[in-house]
Amino acid sequence: MPVLVLPVFSQPVLTLPGLKPPVLVLPALKLPVL
Repeated sequence: MPVLVLPVFSQPVLTLPGLKPPVLVLPALKLPVL
């Protein structure tokens, strides 16, 4: 699974590969979203 980088709140949103379910990391909120 490739790492996806999406512009959100002027911050990159990264999906971490190898995780089930994939974890979305929101740097702007400092909170992991399952």
